[in-house]
Amino acid sequence: MHDAVSKTIYNVDNHGKDTKQLWIAGKITSALSDAWDFIGVFDKEELALIGLKEAVEAEKKRDGSVALERYFIGPAILNFTIIAADSSDWEGGYFPFENKNSI
Repeated sequence: MHDAVSKTIYNVDNHGKDTKQLWIAGKITSALSDAWDFIGVFDKEELALIGLKEAVEAEKKRDGSVALERYFIGPAILNFTIIAADSSDWEGGYFPFENKNSI
């Protein structure tokens, strides 16, 4: 576990399992209930961004408009437990289109 200031608890014992950095892509559907749609899991951050762009284009085609600020990417390590103290704490997670009107 990190210092007492940290809000995130890391399980540093991976129990002998192989670990691999992955990237989760999704879209917030309700900030009030912490609901989100899973878009995909990728082995490279760049591929996660491409996946988000594809999801944005599909939504744009279907609905005519898109809430870009709701799309996110966050890192995950395969076979590694991370327990966030707060549902909004995701170290390394970000909203790539947050300050953009279009992609």
